[in-house]
Amino acid sequence: MKIQISFPEIQEIIKNKTGKDIIINMVDHNTIGISYILAIKVLFFGQVDKNFNLNISIKEINDTNVIMSYNCGKKMSLMITGALKMLKENPELSFIEVSDNKQIIIKFGEIENVRSIFDKVEIQSINVIENGIEVTCKSK
Repeated sequence: MKIQISFPEIQEIIKNKTGKDIIINMVDHNTIGISYILAIKVLFFGQVDKNFNLNISIKEINDTNVIMSYNCGKKMSLMITGALKMLKENPELSFIEVSDNKQIIIKFGEIENVRSIFDKVEIQSINVIENGIEVTCKSK
């Protein structure tokens, strides 16, 4: 069984949840690139647009855990570090584990609404395709 979600669908979900417009694209079959343009008002210069880029790679699937890594520039790294600290402190997001070596583990088996799905199916692969993400599963 294959499930696909397009980048525009993901972008729309993120916009609805955060109000932020991002751009997602394929870097390679394991990596997505995420871009965000932040408009900053600078005294005497007016508005300056700053582009932030982040790459997220799928490293491993281990049972119901998906292990990813991220790569970004120094400025974006500071923003990500702050956001990830907030994730660690939020008990509702305890299914997300963050390590110091730029790895993120999403423990889908710990999400109540998703756990029952993993009783029936097993993720075989997650691939980045030209305009989205494809998850391949098999029945247990």
